[in-house]
Amino acid sequence: MEDLSKILSLIHEKVVSSGFELYDIEIKDAGSRLIIRVFIDKKFGFISIRDCVYVSRILEPFLESMIDRSFTLEVSSPGADRELKKDDDFERFKGMNVEILKKNGQRFVGKLMGKVGDEVFIMIDDKGKKGRVFSFKLAEINKVKLYPKI
Repeated sequence: MEDLSKILSLIHEKVVSSGFELYDIEIKDAGSRLIIRVFIDKKFGFISIRDCVYVSRILEPFLESMIDRSFTLEVSSPGADRELKKDDDFERFKGMNVEILKKNGQRFVGKLMGKVGDEVFIMIDDKGKKGRVFSFKLAEINKVKLYPKI
């Protein structure tokens, strides 16, 4: 059986040393094979197919030496509607439109004003009037993600 903590650590190390940020890793056991999804990002600009191929070629030989069964490696960007997970994300995407999905099922869309402590602030337009700023406690939020549809 594979040591998942070593695999995760290796992926993180190789992605970062290649000049990218590690956004997320998903590892699924699909019976006789593993499916490894690595989501990469970079501070400035967008992730290209070339970036994904580059990281894939770096990771594959190391993973082959660590995993004793067949696996599928998928490297991609987090997408235009990515979930904001780290404090840096809230600073980086300040001023962009986000969707907040609360644990109670409520949904709010507005311009991200930032995150302070355990609160996220967004400005919601009120039918053409100047927007109002709303705050949401992290404990009430299920997910905050970019909302490029506006």
